[in-house]
Amino acid sequence: ALAVISELKRMGYYTYLITGDHEKNAKYLQEKLGLDEVFANVLPTNKANIIEQIQQTRKVMFVGDGLNDVAALQQANVSFAMNSGSSISKSVSDFIIINNDLQSVVDAIKIINQAKKTIKVNLIWAVCYNLAIAPISGLGIIFPIISAICMGISNLMLVNNAFIFKVIPLKTKK
Repeated sequence: ALAVISELKRMGYYTYLITGDHEKNAKYLQEKLGLDEVFANVLPTNKANIIEQIQQTRKVMFVGDGLNDVAALQQANVSFAMNSGSSISKSVSDFIIINNDLQSVVDAIKIINQAKKTIKVNLIWAVCYNLAIAPISGLGIIFPIISAICMGISNLMLVNNAFIFKVIPLKTKK
């Protein structure tokens, strides 16, 4: 968990622990893992209330595994449930961590961020092509065959951008 928390913090995320455990245990974990904030002695029904308070200033991603996390999983903007957790927690979460490895949360964030970047680049490229090359060809300034070649190159660039997901470096267990 230490490596995952460190990576999340490096990525700019603020980390919380919301637990039903005693405050002494929560503070120990906060110190050991470098968590930004902890909430201890929290009843399962109150986890969602705490998330709602946090949502006044931040978006919340919640990782849970049990029946006691269901309301919090539902309240969070994005939620992950462990595959080893309860069926109901898996049914209400946005993502299920099949391998029960917290590193998968970081991997999912990387994939999502890369997908957003790729979508933006592809959209910009497509709009620029349609605003520049297509009208020039329509006006007869360039030959239609040149426009067709540019369209082919444009399509190849879009497909090439999609292949970036094959090269996203993800940490895996060895």
